[in-house]
Amino acid sequence: LTEDHRLDSSEPERQRVRGMGGHLAHAKNRAGDPAGPLRLWPGGVAQARSVGDADVGDYILARPYVRSLCVPTGGCDVVVASDGIWDALYSSAVASSLRSMRRQSASLAATAIIDRAINQRHAYDCHGYLQPRDDTTILVMRIRRSNSAADVAGGGASSGGGCGCVVS
Repeated sequence: LTEDHRLDSSEPERQRVRGMGGHLAHAKNRAGDPAGPLRLWPGGVAQARSVGDADVGDYILARPYVRSLCVPTGGCDVVVASDGIWDALYSSAVASSLRSMRRQSASLAATAIIDRAINQRHAYDCHGYLQPRDDTTILVMRIRRSNSAADVAGGGASSGGGCGCVVS
């Protein structure tokens, strides 16, 4: 269900940005050698879609890739996260964490994933505190179907042909 918006790994996004006249290049380290992920200049962002980053101009889209799907019978979790999460954790690791915490609240699950990301390779030690090198933000939505008579009778969450849901 995911769509990668990183310039390094998304040829369609690179083509879109180049087609608009955007300049793509790696940042340079102190020795002047290319370093880090492919970035869009001006601004130096590594994603082609982002909220904010106005200094990059029209090259960055604030519109995510969107798909519409019916909620599975058992429900699902939806994650929206910043690159500080995805730089540290594979999507499969996030999914595994969510499955193992399926009885926990979305808030507790989000906190656990942030803690795990900060303790991964992208965090650094600053006076005894682990500080993320990048923003580390996550929104976890636990979506579950509702089959209660009140929802059905009231035209609520489950009256949409089996595709309705409630967010908890």
